[in-house]
Amino acid sequence: MTPSKFNNSRKLAQVHLAGVSQLLCMIVLAFALSACSDQGDDSTFTGQGALQTTTPAPSASDQEIFEARLYPLLVDPLNFCVGCHGVTQDPTFAAADATTAYNALISQQKVNLVNPALSRIYLRPQDDRHNCGGAASCNRVAADFLAAIQEWSNLASSGPPPGDTMRVVSNTSNFALSTEGDAARADENAIALFKFSEGTGNVTMDTSGAGAAITLQIDGMDWVDGGGLRNVSGKAQASATDSRKLYDMIAPVNEYSVEAWVIPDNTAQDGPARIVSYSQDTAVRNFTMGQNAIYYQLRNRSVATGVNGTPALEALDPQTNT
Repeated sequence: MTPSKFNNSRKLAQVHLAGVSQLLCMIVLAFALSACSDQGDDSTFTGQGALQTTTPAPSASDQEIFEARLYPLLVDPLNFCVGCHGVTQDPTFAAADATTAYNALISQQKVNLVNPALSRIYLRPQDDRHNCGGAASCNRVAADFLAAIQEWSNLASSGPPPGDTMRVVSNTSNFALSTEGDAARADENAIALFKFSEGTGNVTMDTSGAGAAITLQIDGMDWVDGGGLRNVSGKAQASATDSRKLYDMIAPVNEYSVEAWVIPDNTAQDGPARIVSYSQDTAVRNFTMGQNAIYYQLRNRSVATGVNGTPALEALDPQTNT
């Protein structure tokens, strides 16, 4: 086994699901000191028979509205997006090619045409103040983005393009109908456990009982009957202080496992779309469990990988249709 190489430099624990639009429930995050992560080679290992996915063909009318309303704002240097998301930073929703930009925005669900105020691309400058040049500038950018998304929503004849309509994404439509069955639990040695049973509010608590409890701040998610969260356009994130116990308890043994109960709602996204992540930002991480189209993917930082936990490991067989 190649030992994990955990770094404690301002790492944040996240049940992020950025653009994942999934339901989370029951024992969703359980770090049990019981299993090691394997390492890959210099590229993502997909295994025999892996599906090479492409972004769904866009709806022409929706893309035309996007190009007329929101796209000019995304590629305007005064709005700060194009410097990173034009070329180098995924998702490339400010790319020079409008179709590329549209596909990136839709496949990773950065806009919410049902409720524009929940659009992640609006919340980033409005709430997160993400690389937008200070409060006044962030407010301007956010207001312009929201107005454009609202116009798009009003004019759109259809919502975002669907994924593969031939695939059953999940036979379980909500967690009230779910059962544990014979699934083996991994909570005996859990150091962080989130059941998402609060049902209301903007925080959810670690109930593992191991060390100081971790509090996740919820943003852009809806509570689900029966226990769980549905990601609309946000994340559930812990502070660096709360996340410290993960480093303190995992690093000495170089072993961990992650368990998540999820119902995928979108099998077109890639990236991977993050489900559970212990990371500093999009370029520096300890580990991430994510979704890449119909496969689950793991990035694990070790002495044999880069600081972003790559190359990644990917499930050999399709997983997200169950």
